[in-house]
Amino acid sequence: MKFIIAMGIRLISAFACAGGGPAVIEDPPEFHRFLDRKNVAIHTLSMTMMEADVLTSLRALQAPGTRDANPMAQSQAALITLKIGGAAAGLGIAYAMHRTGHHKAKG
Repeated sequence: MKFIIAMGIRLISAFACAGGGPAVIEDPPEFHRFLDRKNVAIHTLSMTMMEADVLTSLRALQAPGTRDANPMAQSQAALITLKIGGAAAGLGIAYAMHRTGHHKAKG
């Protein structure tokens, strides 16, 4: 019985040190360009949604006595700058994730 417990402890520590399981050799991810058809469509849709948000916000702000609750978007120029910066940041982060191989969700 002591032998079984000792072997169990050795196996648990071996798996913990090795990452929890046996080594798995994975195929390298298939290469594709960042600006392929799918990514262009996704980012175009995202930027279109941001543009729609800006337009609807500006239209809503034309009503007398209204103001944007976001203090960074109190003026039209600030709102547009904020959305352009957000789109650029999103595109930059997506590119960085793509370059490091973290652009696909694994399940």
